[in-house]
Amino acid sequence: MDTKRHRQYRLHRLLKTRRYPISIAELCSELEASDKTIYRDIREFRDLYQAPLESNAQGYYYNQTSAESFELPGIWFSDGELQALLAAQQLLSQIQPGVLGEQITPLKQFIINTLSRHGHTPGNALERIRILGMGQRTTNQQYFIKAAQAVLERKRLTITYKSRTDQQQSQRTVSPSA
Repeated sequence: MDTKRHRQYRLHRLLKTRRYPISIAELCSELEASDKTIYRDIREFRDLYQAPLESNAQGYYYNQTSAESFELPGIWFSDGELQALLAAQQLLSQIQPGVLGEQITPLKQFIINTLSRHGHTPGNALERIRILGMGQRTTNQQYFIKAAQAVLERKRLTITYKSRTDQQQSQRTVSPSA
């Protein structure tokens, strides 16, 4: 069963991709929802989201001149995708504690709050997943962030590192792949 926001996202995609009006009966069939639910969603689109939604005898459609720039607000993930993101964050924090912790905390809280609003709470289930690290080196978050920025900006990065085997210090310039 789809959540309300997932159904509304699907409704938005249907309206955005159709060239002709779509009837309530067709919307009910496509979205697997009652006509009352579809009418509520349409009312919410108009009132809350200010969607360029119009209707005629054939059905509902987006006003084509306004529809190009209209998008629904927010991040549109399914509950399963949000839970997977939380699990990935949990696993990352266990593999290398502190890496991106400061940057990910607001996103993690947003995901937890969003799931809670939709009746899903990850609870302590994620805490039951553990990865044991063996022979890991600690990573300074500051260096990780600089390396990530260099990759995203396609910039060269000169690094100084110490060999694990003979403790020799070396320098190398690396470039991100194309």
